[in-house]
Amino acid sequence: MPANPKPDFPLNHVSILPELPERVQVVDSDLPTRDAVDTMLHTIFFWEMGLGKFKTDRGTDVNAASQSDMDATPVADPSTITKNDVPLRGVWDFIGRRHEHAVDLARALPGLGMDFLWTVAPAASFTEGASISGDMRFETWAPPILDRLNGTPTAWYVGVSVPREGEITGDFVDALDARGEAVGLPSRLDMNYLNQYLFEPARVIARHSRGQPALKAIVHDWETHITRTSEPYAATDIFDHLHFRYFIRHLTWNGLDYGDEFKNVMELDRNDRFEWLLKSGYLETYIQLLESIAERLGTQYRRSMGEINPGLRHGAFVRSLRPNWFHLGFWRGAGTPERPFLIFSYERPPAWYANFLRDKGISARVIPVGLLGLVGDADPGNLLRTAAEKGGYALERGIWLVTDPPEEASLNVLPEGVDRDALLEAIRKADRE
Repeated sequence: MPANPKPDFPLNHVSILPELPERVQVVDSDLPTRDAVDTMLHTIFFWEMGLGKFKTDRGTDVNAASQSDMDATPVADPSTITKNDVPLRGVWDFIGRRHEHAVDLARALPGLGMDFLWTVAPAASFTEGASISGDMRFETWAPPILDRLNGTPTAWYVGVSVPREGEITGDFVDALDARGEAVGLPSRLDMNYLNQYLFEPARVIARHSRGQPALKAIVHDWETHITRTSEPYAATDIFDHLHFRYFIRHLTWNGLDYGDEFKNVMELDRNDRFEWLLKSGYLETYIQLLESIAERLGTQYRRSMGEINPGLRHGAFVRSLRPNWFHLGFWRGAGTPERPFLIFSYERPPAWYANFLRDKGISARVIPVGLLGLVGDADPGNLLRTAAEKGGYALERGIWLVTDPPEEASLNVLPEGVDRDALLEAIRKADRE
């Protein structure tokens, strides 16, 4: 490493293995405790990063809460994470210009014994009002779904999709990778962006959920697009100027020379900061700090939604379960033992993943998402039973359970040889077993 002034390996690019390699030994860390990191965060970051702009539905500022209250996020109960007595099984589909299939799904799923219908719509569908087509407004397409699900055991999870590149309007701070290069997306710590595209749509959904027993969860789609790699975005906002420089100021309060050394470190280019933090021994502490920022963000989000409807659950879709500081922190803040954070992903978690989240203090439940095209024609019922025994599943593009697909097949449609009626019967049978 000393001979390589600018190491070039990506952060957070960690393959998830089914078990720890034999060479790995778990040791106690002498780094600052989480309480110490939290104290540092509260002292020098909280207001500067713009979290003071996060308002609750009552118009009050959650930052006015006491420090002890802000640190009171419940620690996960292991049984909440590792024990899946009741599997969660459902389907996922998009709300587009034509969305009659969503109503058909809402009508069909209770009879199939499915636990949830998860729909995904763009943020504008919830917040743009008259500027968006009437058929795409939430208040237009939501009532028919609720009419068919209220009074049934099937819950409705309302999803909000993040806009793609080119669809984002507003003057937002760019997300930069560890080398200082823009990735074409807003920073995940830009509160104006988060409010416009994530939190304000969630408030609309939460208000609509009052008096609607079927609407039980809000799920954010944090991925930019299925065809875009998520790795660059996972490593963004790591070494931004604001947090790095405040971190260095914190170090000066605890022994770093406030002379030339301070000046030299403060003026480090973004592409040199990783190497300096690594070689100085502060890298883990710095990442813990960023994770604590994301945790406070998740806590504020949960409490803001809780003021509107405390019974709602919250979740997110992520393509990969590879951990990064933003996901881990936000999940910890947004989930509780009573209502674990719902994590939907294309990846099935390895056996150790639940304990990993528990050790991180995260109350969460992972629900794998499966493509209908991968169901196979051998024994779909056995596949669904196996998935249910492992905690549940979500079938992507549930539309093809209630209508015929186009002639051009894809992974989203039933494969050739699998009869739709046979699959529906397999779902019903698996529910009775």
